[in-house]
Amino acid sequence: MYLMIRSVIAVLLLVCVSAADCQAQQQSVGAWLGFSNYFGDLNTGGGLQGIRPAGGVLYRYSISDYIAIKGIANLGFLSYRDEYSKRPFQQARNLSFHSHVLEAGAQFEFNFLRFVPGDVNHYFSPYLAVGVSVFHFNPKATLDGETYKLQEIGTEGQRNPDLTGLEPYKRLQPALPMGLGIKYWLKNNWVLGVEVGYRFTFTDYLDDVKGLYVDEGVLGAVIPKPPASPTARAKYAAPASAKQAGSAAIV
Repeated sequence: MYLMIRSVIAVLLLVCVSAADCQAQQQSVGAWLGFSNYFGDLNTGGGLQGIRPAGGVLYRYSISDYIAIKGIANLGFLSYRDEYSKRPFQQARNLSFHSHVLEAGAQFEFNFLRFVPGDVNHYFSPYLAVGVSVFHFNPKATLDGETYKLQEIGTEGQRNPDLTGLEPYKRLQPALPMGLGIKYWLKNNWVLGVEVGYRFTFTDYLDDVKGLYVDEGVLGAVIPKPPASPTARAKYAAPASAKQAGSAAIV
C-alpha cells in the first residue's frame, strides 16, 4: 500500500527577486500558506475534522516559457482520531495520531500555456508539477496529558522482531510530489498561484497503523504497563474480528 500526502488548498505567493532577474534569468522565490489533510485507516470517509495548517518556501528557475525547475521546503501538521468516524468498528478501536511532516524536494513544472510575467498576452497558465522529495514524520498520541512517540513504542511489535518479524519503520521516507495549479501574474514582480498537491509515498506507517495487533508483552520496553498509548492500548485490547490491514494518508 502507499500513502498520500494531500495538500487540500495550497496558496502560493511568488515574488521575483528583482525585475532584472525575472527578465534575464527567469528566477523567482516565494512562500505559500495552505492546509494539509489526511486520508487513511483513521479517515476512510473523507472527513475534514483533521485539517491542519501547512506552509513552505520555494525557488523556481524557468528553463523556458513552458518548463521550470522548482525546489521546495514544506512543513505541515497531520492529525486524526477514530472517534470522528460514525463507524462502530472505529469508535470501538479508538486509535488516534498526530504528526508533523517536514519535506524537501525538487519538481519539474509544466505550463499548459505560455507564461511570461510582465507580458499582458501571456499572464496566466494552468500547470502540472511532478518530482521527488524526502519527508520526515513522527506519529504521536496523547493520553492523560502525556504524549507518546508511537514509533519508539513499536505498537505492532517492531521492538520485538524475533517474535513479529517486523523492524521499526524509518521516519525519513521518499515521496513523489505531484500537483495541479494555476499561476497568474498580478503586477510588477508579483505572481499568485493556487495549487492542489499530492504526495505518493512508500510507507504505510504515517498514522502508525498498518493492521497488526499484538499482545501487551510484545510492545517495546519504553511503554508502561498497562499500555499508555491510545493506539497501543486499542491494538492490545482489540478483538480478533477488528484486526484488519490498512493504509494511511496525510491530513
